[in-house]
Amino acid sequence: MLQEMRHLGDGQGSEQRNSEDKFLIVMETYAMYGAELAEYCRKRDFIKNK
Repeated sequence: MLQEMRHLGDGQGSEQRNSEDKFLIVMETYAMYGAELAEYCRKRDFIKNK
């Protein structure tokens, strides 16, 4: 299943993502902490760069 994951993050808000997309995001990030998680979020436009 992990090999089938696609990279998500096209600037959509969470309300615009379906439950499958949200689940895949959780699976990709469950072991990430701190800077690694922040970098993941920035690369996928989950948070905006200042």
